[in-house]
Amino acid sequence: MWVSRTILIFLVLFLAACETAERTKSGSWPRSRAQVGENLGVRIDLLEGTAVPMAKLLASSVAENLEKRDIPATADVEKPSRYVLRGRAEYDPNAKKKPFVALIHWTLVGDNNESVGTYVQGVKGTAVQWEFGDPKIIRRIGNNAAKPIAAMIRNDTDATQPSRRRGSALLVRAVKGAPGDGNQTLTDAVKISMREADFNVTDDPRQAGFVLTGVVTVTPVAGNLERVRIAWSISTVDGIEMGVAIQENQVPGGSLSRDWGGIAGAIATAAVDGLVQILEGSRRTARTDTPIAPRIPKNIPRMPGRALPPPPG
Repeated sequence: MWVSRTILIFLVLFLAACETAERTKSGSWPRSRAQVGENLGVRIDLLEGTAVPMAKLLASSVAENLEKRDIPATADVEKPSRYVLRGRAEYDPNAKKKPFVALIHWTLVGDNNESVGTYVQGVKGTAVQWEFGDPKIIRRIGNNAAKPIAAMIRNDTDATQPSRRRGSALLVRAVKGAPGDGNQTLTDAVKISMREADFNVTDDPRQAGFVLTGVVTVTPVAGNLERVRIAWSISTVDGIEMGVAIQENQVPGGSLSRDWGGIAGAIATAAVDGLVQILEGSRRTARTDTPIAPRIPKNIPRMPGRALPPPPG
């Protein structure tokens, strides 16, 4: 009897010690921090039918006003983007008796170059204001165009969320950089977690609309610890990066050199929030005080070969 009790107590203490060691090894993993890509937004191309200086100012004005509505936007034609806004202006110099001095035909296209929506904007003002790029008329165009364009983008994003789209499954590529069995174990764990989050996960590239990759970096730090950093990157199958979710934690040195079984599930669960935020096209979390598009300067550059009209006498 005494021997049996001793063995039972020993087993309880042994299992408790194992559980404590496993918790120490796994640690408490924070939720991932999502950095949604700039290319989820819209790029404004130069408006056709106007001089280049004015077209640049109009693009900047529209971009600035879209930013105010929490739509990532840029007037930099070199930047990749999920959407592109194109415009064509029709100017009538003899529009004294008409309500609009010009009409702007806006077309929003998606990353597949298909039209998302169109909008015709009437521009109030005088011929002089239009021809010389009056700051008031440029600000008015940017402000008035932003609302319907933002609505197009939001409606399209809501209709194409991956969790609601068939044929836009998530392809999870093998994790890289992890010691021990971490690459395979993390890959399997994140597939399970994304399925539990109601996303369609596939192993067939032909069915995928999005690709998830993970890179693990382990760095020694003081106190016989290691800093583990995991960067989960999501892109479209065409290679457009949508965003990155970052996880960082410290673990005892060498604790992940072999078996990740006790920690992979916790990491994958903690990663889901950031990954869902990226896939559902949420507004990026990191913002700066510097506007993406420059504000309209007070002094509008004169058009080549033209002079501003004299002030009224």
